[in-house]
Amino acid sequence: MSVQRQSFTTLPFSKLFNDYLGGKPEISSFYKTKPSDLFLKFPERKSLIPRNELVAIVRDFNAELELSDLSKQNIESLVNDNTFTVTTGQQIGLFGGYLYTLYKIVTTIKLAKELSEKHQKKVVPIFWVADEDHDFDEANHVTVIKNDSSAETISIKRPSDLNQQVGRELINVDIEEQITHFFEASGSSQFSDELKAWLKEDFNPKNTQKRAFLTFLNRLFGKYGIVFFGSDTHIIKKAALPIFKTAIKNAEAVYDALENQSKAIESVYKRQATTDYSLLFLNAEKGRLKLHFNVKNRIWSADGISLSSEELLSKIEKEPNLLSPNVFLRPIVQEFVLPNIAYIAGPGELAYYAQMKKMYEVFDVPMPAIVPRLSATIIERPFQRYWSELPVQFDAYFKRIEDLEQEYVTQNQPFDIENHFQNWIAASRETTKRFKDEIVHLDQTLEQSVERALHSYQNELEKLKGKVSKSVKNKDEITLQRIRKVHSSLYPLNGLQERTIGFAHFLNRYGLDCFEKLFDDSVSALETKHILLFI
Repeated sequence: MSVQRQSFTTLPFSKLFNDYLGGKPEISSFYKTKPSDLFLKFPERKSLIPRNELVAIVRDFNAELELSDLSKQNIESLVNDNTFTVTTGQQIGLFGGYLYTLYKIVTTIKLAKELSEKHQKKVVPIFWVADEDHDFDEANHVTVIKNDSSAETISIKRPSDLNQQVGRELINVDIEEQITHFFEASGSSQFSDELKAWLKEDFNPKNTQKRAFLTFLNRLFGKYGIVFFGSDTHIIKKAALPIFKTAIKNAEAVYDALENQSKAIESVYKRQATTDYSLLFLNAEKGRLKLHFNVKNRIWSADGISLSSEELLSKIEKEPNLLSPNVFLRPIVQEFVLPNIAYIAGPGELAYYAQMKKMYEVFDVPMPAIVPRLSATIIERPFQRYWSELPVQFDAYFKRIEDLEQEYVTQNQPFDIENHFQNWIAASRETTKRFKDEIVHLDQTLEQSVERALHSYQNELEKLKGKVSKSVKNKDEITLQRIRKVHSSLYPLNGLQERTIGFAHFLNRYGLDCFEKLFDDSVSALETKHILLFI
């Protein structure tokens, strides 16, 4: 595997993301600290819960996993006040999820290691699984690139009708069919048998979605000392009760902090998410329900259930797991429970965090440094020769294939077809003007007939232009086919590869250790450019 770099500014990433990487002052003010500051001075922070309680919680969460010795040591080290964490998080994904999940984990492990070495402090890498998310459609599929370069998606059905947390759902009984489908689409290699054995063992109907997902990630990254965490347990909710109480008691203040910050962002950028007075979901018999807050009467309600603030506070004292945090509150729970100094975020999350700076102050929880995750595109061996031979720049592939083809044909046509036909039409108008005037002078009622004749002639020229373009395209068909194949690999389904393709696809093709290169010094935890991985 070799590495090259490409500026983000020429790729389909947001202005906010590019400005953050560029350290522009208009965006830096929405965050507490810059990623580079982590290496200048260690951001000491106090633990907000007793350390022995933290260790017990983390042990409990990881109890079902066969952790590596390093991961176990990392958990036990959290008892010390001079041990800190670097965290990332992601929703559950079939067979490990998208490539960006892997990139998040790599960045987290590397940053924890680099900060430990720089400051001689113990820094533990944490993966926080979003185990309370209930959007099954985001977790039920994986996409691969077939041998013909087309993308194919393998998906599973939801085993129950409940709108409950995805992590609680059991793996489908027909999962072996989907595993078979995965390998049929991804292709067979010398590495397929071992990966297939892993998937069958981890993603089996006896496991929940959460356990299957974490067991698989632990196989791959446990040796690097990664520790797993989440919030869908009674013990964690009990520890985080002060956060849920603040979200209830100070709902207006929390909303104002979020909304004011969001409005400030909108003066320069787009807000990532809408704000609401409630940051809570209710775990009820019908599943995970959005909890609404009526500011006037201070009533919390969800699907016919109504509770006053006092009643809700009383209930969660007895049943801490009654509530579930939304996308804004989950990071607050995370920072309250963990001694966290940095969070590894994707471009979308980076925008979420920009809305949250003032909200952290309401909860009296320190905001960590927000570090953009590694972003990369894999160029596979079959496409590397095309890559070097085709007259197409890397950033041009991040367009619709129709636009890319037309761009190539235009640049490589024997003459400027568009200009040629425009001149032809203009010349025909000029030539026929005299004849038109003579006919109209003879009989004004024939003017429309003359115009129709001219319009018909111009339509025929337009058709001819299309035929000429098609003729040029046909002559370049071999090159265009190669462009299509490279486009499908780098920008599958017209989306970033890292946000479309499952990383298990590459494990299958190139080996379970094919991403080891990312852990050496060729890639930094604080990359400011998009990485091209030639595998």
